[in-house]
Amino acid sequence: MVEDTYSAFIRKIEFGGLRAQSASYSADDDVFVAVAEECELRKKLEFTVKDITHDIEDEALSAKVCWQVGVKKSKKILFRVKAEYQIVFFNVGAETTEEHIENFCATTIKATTFPYFRQFFNQACTDASVRLPPLPMLKIMPKIGMPVISDNET
Repeated sequence: MVEDTYSAFIRKIEFGGLRAQSASYSADDDVFVAVAEECELRKKLEFTVKDITHDIEDEALSAKVCWQVGVKKSKKILFRVKAEYQIVFFNVGAETTEEHIENFCATTIKATTFPYFRQFFNQACTDASVRLPPLPMLKIMPKIGMPVISDNET
């Protein structure tokens, strides 16, 4: 069964490390006015995984992860923060399927790297003297078909 093999994959895999490859921010002068006037600002958060490498011989999985957030007033981006990370996992068996890797990248890698980006966003705001609230906690919804416990169930 596919679920059993994915569960075995998850139990076996080990976090190897994470490092920032690049990180930057930019602020338009209008952001200071918008924050001071308490204008409605929207954040657009983007997450991408690229350059996924599954090394069967070394039983390793590595990927480049890019996080980016743009803070907008209307359609104009006033503040942008971007970071790219290299992440590595070990004990990824040769029997691992592409489906396992795709699911892992979309969920576990996202959840693993977001706290680092969230902290960088906060630091970028401080460094740029832009008083914005921190990014909210990341919510990852389960795939369709998985049981969900609602807030009303305890």
